[in-house]
Amino acid sequence: MLAALAFFAAAMVWLHQAHANMVAAGWRPKYTPRKVLIGYAVPLMNLIVPFEAMRELYNRSHGEGDDFAHTTAEDVTAWWTAMIVGLLVFSAMIFKFLIDAGTNLILMTPLWMEYAVFAFGSGLLLLSAFLFASLTRKITAAQAEYLPAHPVQAAEEHAAQRRMAVTVVPGRVDEPY
Repeated sequence: MLAALAFFAAAMVWLHQAHANMVAAGWRPKYTPRKVLIGYAVPLMNLIVPFEAMRELYNRSHGEGDDFAHTTAEDVTAWWTAMIVGLLVFSAMIFKFLIDAGTNLILMTPLWMEYAVFAFGSGLLLLSAFLFASLTRKITAAQAEYLPAHPVQAAEEHAAQRRMAVTVVPGRVDEPY
């Protein structure tokens, strides 16, 4: 439990700094460093804000402009899916243990199944921690490479040029398609 709290504290420090780097580089993110920390701490907000803030951070750190800041990022989706499913499984098992211990109602399940489901939920939470660490490495590397090299206006112009590009295929006018 102490290791989980230390991991969470380190993650919050990193998230705050990564979002502060975006603000310092001139981006105007939807989620400021303060909003991100509040989003992780407030119940119900912590079901949506961490995913959206991490997706925005990932995309913006890799040079995406306003139009693509909230597009799908597979790494972020994998992390969040493992986190949510792991928490749901883990919470269901804790709820079952509390019912068994605190009431006369006993939910009959084989002991091996309880251990297997508990291990599955714990494994998903460990996987989400691993995926979070992978995200931190990718985002940190992208910020180190991209943020100092490209001002915000150049990135937005580059994104606009990519959207408006036309490919000309050589051929004669009288040839059918």
